[in-house]
Amino acid sequence: MIRPAPLLVLAAALAAPLAALATRPARAAAQNAVPADSMAWAGADGIYVWLGGTVVSPAHPVEGVVAHRLERRRPGGDWRGVADFRAVESAEALFAPLDPALQRLLPGALGQSDRDAAWAYILAHPTADSLAPIIGDRQIRRLLGIYGVDRDVKDGDRWEYRVSDVTAGGAVVRPRTSTVVAYPSTIAFTPVRTLRVEQGDSTVDVWWHIERGSHPARSLEVWRREGRDGRFEKVDSIDFFLVVGDTVQARWRDSDVGPDRQFSYYAVPRDVFFNRGAPSDTVTAYTVPLLSLSLPDSVRAAGTEEGIRVSWRYPEPERARTIRVYRSLSLDSGWVRVAEIPARDTAFTDPWMEAMRVVYYRLTVTSVRGDESPPTGAVFAHFRNPLAPAPPAGVQVGAGEGGVRLSWAPAGDAGLRGYRVYRTDAPVDTIEPGLSWLTASPLLGPADTTFLDTAALVPGRARTWAVQAISASGVASGLSHPVQLAAPPAPPPTPTGLHGRVEGGAAELLWDDMTESDLVVAGYVVLRRPAGAAGTELRPLTPQPVPAPHNAFRDTTATPGEAYEYAVRSVDYLGRSSPASAPIRLRPELRRPAPPPAPRAVPGGGGVVVTWDPVATGTVRIYRYQVGGEPGRLAEVAADAGGYADAAAAPGRRYYYRLALVLDGIESELGPEVSAKP
Repeated sequence: MIRPAPLLVLAAALAAPLAALATRPARAAAQNAVPADSMAWAGADGIYVWLGGTVVSPAHPVEGVVAHRLERRRPGGDWRGVADFRAVESAEALFAPLDPALQRLLPGALGQSDRDAAWAYILAHPTADSLAPIIGDRQIRRLLGIYGVDRDVKDGDRWEYRVSDVTAGGAVVRPRTSTVVAYPSTIAFTPVRTLRVEQGDSTVDVWWHIERGSHPARSLEVWRREGRDGRFEKVDSIDFFLVVGDTVQARWRDSDVGPDRQFSYYAVPRDVFFNRGAPSDTVTAYTVPLLSLSLPDSVRAAGTEEGIRVSWRYPEPERARTIRVYRSLSLDSGWVRVAEIPARDTAFTDPWMEAMRVVYYRLTVTSVRGDESPPTGAVFAHFRNPLAPAPPAGVQVGAGEGGVRLSWAPAGDAGLRGYRVYRTDAPVDTIEPGLSWLTASPLLGPADTTFLDTAALVPGRARTWAVQAISASGVASGLSHPVQLAAPPAPPPTPTGLHGRVEGGAAELLWDDMTESDLVVAGYVVLRRPAGAAGTELRPLTPQPVPAPHNAFRDTTATPGEAYEYAVRSVDYLGRSSPASAPIRLRPELRRPAPPPAPRAVPGGGGVVVTWDPVATGTVRIYRYQVGGEPGRLAEVAADAGGYADAAAAPGRRYYYRLALVLDGIESELGPEVSAKP
């Protein structure tokens, strides 16, 4: 009989050689602190060598290390390579070779939710101390490159091993050498002995004690023999041990037995390298015979004020010893024995007081020898509490997003089914007994102590709410203390019909006069932001609202040539604002000035004198160039100066000049070309 693969955790914890290495402090890529006599161990199928305790590969190097190189030699001989070991490089490569049970267990053993998360954990924590919960499995150790195994060994061989780190550049660094390992090796296992045996008519449970020591068992082989003259056969392996106080125990259940038979058992310890130790002592078990007993009939269950009463009729109490009563909250599982009473009794009252919870019962009979019969069919009942719960306390109400939110203190009554919320349009000071309330909520759960009532409040009017508790038996409490919430007056209406135009370099806005529909409107706030800045807040253009009924605004602060988005919101006499209107987009015209009038250029002053008719405001930018060149800025002077002397003009060369006028930061087009030769 082979059972499903067990959990990984305790198997690794009990493997002394592996656990000792896995918990040593380790460098990221190499583990030089491992003693030479702990690096290599003879196993059942070869010699296992500790490679450094780090998961490395070309795709996932650690401190530049991409592989671990294993070499061997006979004592005093030359080193010869065995293999370069590296880890798999993806989650798929790790999980695909594993059996389904191991695939399911591995993420949980690392505290992760799925395969990808487990692989990410391995890459983030590539050392053996972080991976101790899973590297007790031989296949996982091989896939992660934690251990190398030399299978090319023969009886009588004696080998010495060297482990080095291989870098991405091909360098071989940090060699570590083991002591000489003989194959096979004699392993001094700590003893395993039989602790106890428990036998029934169809099962036998055998318990073994695994003594602590330098080399305890990682797993046990279970061997069984039927009868006195049968042959022992291996029937199972145990990989999961129990730690009970200061002892380590293993339990194995044999369900492949029948009544009134004899079986013998012993266990053989194995270590993490599958070396086998000395067998435990042998224990013999005798399964008990079945005694034919009749079952109780007319089994019934009913709720009473004291709990649930189970009754039955049993025709032959003189043949039985006791009646056992079992209870469960599920028909298929979770059965618990709640009573064992003399066989002559015909009823039992279970003090089960959880209201309206369906409870199942069934009975068994025990013989004078202690044999237990199969169970009767199940019957069910529930307890109904006639008492009403207390009304909810601490009810509070306030405006919430999307409606009105109520909250209250949890009821202290046990077995509560839930709550209901009620609503009325009557003010709280007018509520009288007999008032008809509207049901505002469905039945809420017992853990729900808040409710969002999405019924809209009428601006300027109040509504009242109360909460009721309902017991698990369906009995309702009185209403809680009522609470009231009044809706504030409605905000002013949002302006409509916003449109505009560009006139004389300014943006002119116009919108509907909202005072025609709502007299609370006292004015308007005009908002603006640069076009294309959707994440930027619309900002007011004026420190004070435009007073109603004025419904127009001229923006003279806009930069000509820049585009803007405009919106408007209305303001009432209480200072409350409406939402902003839908925005519109305008671009004031860019109005460029005319170039300086009457430009002239004549030789003089040792160079060229450039003049123009004076302009009252702004500055004049003078551009100069020669034949075949581009105009370059020469100087910028006040427009009312009327002239500029170019003393840098070289004699005998002709120079060309063009002028531009700059007003309010805006430059005109270049004026006509003039020239002179000094």
